[in-house]
Amino acid sequence: MKNAPIEIPANVRRLYTDKRTSEGKKLAAVQDSLINSVGGPDALNAPQSLLLAAIASKLIIMWQISDFVDKFSAVSGAGELQPCLAKGFVQYSDSLRRDLLAFYGLGRFQIRRERLPRIEDLISAGRDGDE
Repeated sequence: MKNAPIEIPANVRRLYTDKRTSEGKKLAAVQDSLINSVGGPDALNAPQSLLLAAIASKLIIMWQISDFVDKFSAVSGAGELQPCLAKGFVQYSDSLRRDLLAFYGLGRFQIRRERLPRIEDLISAGRDGDE
């Protein structure tokens, strides 16, 4: 299949789900931060819970690609990006971006303005901090 999702090998998935490893701690920190940014676990709705799993999978793949780049050259001998970077990284980073927008309810068709700070409030908060 041309557009089949990348299967994350079991040993890599274990590395990121085991909170004793540095990779597991990093993924847990991101997930905790996302959950806390919307008001904690009790504030999550069903779609956000599902998106957390999708976000985690995409982060794991992107971090694995980054690890590859750290170990090997990102550019081939012909001066082109390695195949995993030429298409995969861009697709996964764009998909992650879209998942994060959906997680926060900032999708293309529906923007929840009540979650976005008003410029007047930001200016006012800045003035209050100066006094």
